[in-house]
Amino acid sequence: MNAKQRKKIETFKKAITFLDVLPPVLANAPPGFAKQVQILKNAVATISQVAPDRGSGKPAKTAAQRATLREALRIGQLQPLRKVARVLGKQVAGMPKLVNVKKSAGTQSLLDSAKAVLRDLEPYQEQFIDKGVAVDFLDQLDAGIRALEMVGQANVTANMARTRARGTLRQVFEEGGDALMLIDSVVRHSCNADPARGAATLMAWNTIISPRGKAHRTASNVASETAADVTGGGDETSTTVDGVPEGSST
Repeated sequence: MNAKQRKKIETFKKAITFLDVLPPVLANAPPGFAKQVQILKNAVATISQVAPDRGSGKPAKTAAQRATLREALRIGQLQPLRKVARVLGKQVAGMPKLVNVKKSAGTQSLLDSAKAVLRDLEPYQEQFIDKGVAVDFLDQLDAGIRALEMVGQANVTANMARTRARGTLRQVFEEGGDALMLIDSVVRHSCNADPARGAATLMAWNTIISPRGKAHRTASNVASETAADVTGGGDETSTTVDGVPEGSST
């Protein structure tokens, strides 16, 4: 997960912890409220399960293993066979000339060259063995090719898994965010409908939803503030607009 996603899932978890206590002001919340809370919980569970598979880039272990197998195939098998083939080419008619596979060659190019060598040298197996090459050198070459192919396939599979995980995370984060938005609307409505307990509950809820934002006021707060403005009297210069007393010069 990236930093934004980590922050978001922490908000999800804090909201769930807050709601599990079920503040009294939410005791009579509508039936759909519990459903949205469950959706949020399911989202957190899914994210926790999928996130470790997301990763980023190619697994270091697989990359290192692939590099080792590439060198074993290129340096340990193809280059020695190429040298033997050069000597045999002076003695045996039709001996194929083996291409030197450079280190910079891609993995697929290396595999293609190795498979060509495996195919081309099969008719000359006896001659190679006679020159001191291992009796099962073609089997060893085939095993090296298969090992490198298996690591490559494992890397493809891992990439596909990460791609699927990224898609799943985006979807689940969106579902969790929508559920939290609906939960938030119910919490605010319930707090506004309960003048006695709503303000404290809403203040606590705001520390989770918008810890850096301004505290949202309940309807009763707004009403009391409005009443104070109407009945409080006072001179005109006590009223401000954008922080500047009305009637004062700028």
